[in-house]
Amino acid sequence: MIAFTPSDMNLFRFSPSERRRFFDRTFSFISSDYFLEVQRLKQVLEQKNALLKHKDLSQISYWNQMLAQITMNICKFRRECVETLNLKLTSLFQKMTSRPEQLHLKYLPCLAKDSLDSEEAIFEKLEKQKQKELDYGYSYFGAHRDDFKLFLDEKGDKEFFSQGEMKVTTLTLKMAINDFISEVCITNPILIFDDLFSEFDLPVCNHIMQFLTELPNQTFITSTNFPEQFKNEGQHLVVKQGVIHHD
Repeated sequence: MIAFTPSDMNLFRFSPSERRRFFDRTFSFISSDYFLEVQRLKQVLEQKNALLKHKDLSQISYWNQMLAQITMNICKFRRECVETLNLKLTSLFQKMTSRPEQLHLKYLPCLAKDSLDSEEAIFEKLEKQKQKELDYGYSYFGAHRDDFKLFLDEKGDKEFFSQGEMKVTTLTLKMAINDFISEVCITNPILIFDDLFSEFDLPVCNHIMQFLTELPNQTFITSTNFPEQFKNEGQHLVVKQGVIHHD
């Protein structure tokens, strides 16, 4: 199941930890190996952080060696998934908005990109930061500090997107994920959209509905308004004072 709710509009506005959690869940659907690597990362960070908290550097190199391997695997998979999503984002965005901009997702690893393909290079980077991390009292560098950002052409999300742009670009990302999961899992997720049409003008509502009616997914939509020409698509229910009416 893939849900899109008003709270999703905040995905690219606030904490990077929310974005990492979102993409980790998404990529774990695509690969059980990725899920296991994320679990390993959490376990190793717990051990390393316990040592840093107690100002004990004696075993940090051992945990950094493990982190280097895990980080390389996680970053490689994140980069590959982002590349796959970027093959879909612009065409989906243009279908749903009829706008010409290029939409793309940028992966922002904490460590330098030129080191991510080498376990040894990642280990060296982590080793150089031991004293800083000792001062912080926790693991500051690694895949657990990565981030993701959406761009319309060269315009970044939280700095420049309007409310409507934030909503439609996040919706587009969810639809790219739907395509990705459908291809990998050979099944179509159920789609659930809550308050779908708020923030959108009528032409965008029409483009979105036209797009959704062509999908093979089973789709549920809630909204306080609905494009008239699509009311005969599927089953249409109206809730008035807590009572469901067949329209």
